[in-house]
Amino acid sequence: MDAASSKMKPAWRWLIVAIALPALFFLSRAGASADEAISAAEAATWIKDDKAVQLIDVRTRTEYAGGHLAGAKLIPVQELAQRLSEVDKARPVLLYCRTGHRSAYALEILEDHGYTDVKHIRGGIMAWRSAGLPMTR
Repeated sequence: MDAASSKMKPAWRWLIVAIALPALFFLSRAGASADEAISAAEAATWIKDDKAVQLIDVRTRTEYAGGHLAGAKLIPVQELAQRLSEVDKARPVLLYCRTGHRSAYALEILEDHGYTDVKHIRGGIMAWRSAGLPMTR
């Protein structure tokens, strides 16, 4: 092995570490969110059975006006971190958006601020509609 190839080995190791660490972090967070995603049917049952659940729509005002779940409070995901005082930490939280991506992000925001009983609807309001569940305007 010549001097040039022995100097390249440490550089490759650092490159692999630099790529692997963020990927592992992302995968660990994605796994946590997947465990906290529930189906539309499970969400409907939870809402019916647990009157203490806080239902939070994290979509835009326009999306909300087009139809939402009865009793849902609108807190767009972009405003959530500034409006945490509107979400009671002592009560369970159910989040939803259009497809489940923004609500998964909102779930992480709440967990990062100490909320422990948080779920989101897998597939969002699209899954809710597909299941034939009721909505309001």
